Amino acid sequence: MLTSGKLFPVEAEFVTTRGSFTVDLHLSEAPLAVAHFVDLAEGERLWIDTSLAIPRRFPYYNNRRVTVVEGSAGDRLGIIGGADLMGDRELGYVIPDDYGERAAECAYSLVMESNGPNANAGRVAILGGIVRTEERSHRLLLGRIIAQDDREVIDQILSADNEEVLVKEVLITQNESERTRMKEMLTGLPRVEFPVLHPRVAVEQIVFSSPQPSFSVFWSAQSDNLTIWRRAHRHYQAGNLDFSSFPPLVANGPQMFLRSALVIYPESVAPLAISTLSEQILTVTSEDLGQIRYHFDGSGESGDYEVFVSPDEPPVFVGEFSLGAEERYATPYSLTLTILAPGLGGSARQKISLGWDERQSGILRGRHRTELFGDAGQLFFADWGGAELAPN
Repeated sequence: MLTSGKLFPVEAEFVTTRGSFTVDLHLSEAPLAVAHFVDLAEGERLWIDTSLAIPRRFPYYNNRRVTVVEGSAGDRLGIIGGADLMGDRELGYVIPDDYGERAAECAYSLVMESNGPNANAGRVAILGGIVRTEERSHRLLLGRIIAQDDREVIDQILSADNEEVLVKEVLITQNESERTRMKEMLTGLPRVEFPVLHPRVAVEQIVFSSPQPSFSVFWSAQSDNLTIWRRAHRHYQAGNLDFSSFPPLVANGPQMFLRSALVIYPESVAPLAISTLSEQILTVTSEDLGQIRYHFDGSGESGDYEVFVSPDEPPVFVGEFSLGAEERYATPYSLTLTILAPGLGGSARQKISLGWDERQSGILRGRHRTELFGDAGQLFFADWGGAELAPN
């Protein structure tokens, strides 16, 4: 639908089983995220169902269940998009966020579900009148719900404890100039392709017909009978950085069937893409944890760390670390690592999510989100701040 002369030139009307509400989308504050959201909502964007490695294209938010999650402070949010609560990687790719003070979450708003950084893709969340202060300013704001009647619909959706609420459809209203502007921004996003894959039967390793392109992510799913499929492989390739999130593809019997898809990021991402962790120093500065410097050795898999209360003072303690095999996920915009360092911050396992904003004089700068896990695997602390990656 096209209109003109409005104060908010882009709107999204969510038609749900509990009523409709309209979001005034903030294209000026978060242009790339809003343009991507609109492209998904209108069914214009090709994305990957990563559980089946199948590229799909349809209005992404239509017929989606609203999953209501309650926080510790009485706040609630309704998550829309994705088949589960694993994060927002269900599109097979991520995009950089437009994070900034003007794009920080607030009451009665539509936000990206992920705290990031640079981990945004499809999943969004609606917030009601109560917002968790400890999470504030870490989710990316897409727009606000202004009308009082619409806010009452949000309250009803978030209070529907035992009733399934579905989003029937999302209707986008925009003028022609904003549509053109958004389409131009989307040309720099990753694209989904169908790679050619030639498996050998009953051998230990699958053979590719050609090398995987740099700055790309390969997804595959495998089946023994064409009925039951399971996600088999996710592999990121960029220079010497070779990240696989699943074991190598193995033929388990006389035959194996594969589905696969490839996400190729544009060459413009090269300045932000990490090609190696060997002999690099990762520095994370947190709001509550001080500063931690991880000195990677030549293997890029382990090294020493230092913890500083102040960067200008000697470290308060040092130790050794290694990378865990789980939670390794890389894109040209982001990097997720599991750090195994007994005693560091009172946790033997830490998940560090990094998002890069710029590279200057060989130093990558961006933001991080660090999560600390207990011995039983429970999350007990999370912190945010700036991050740098520089040669040792």
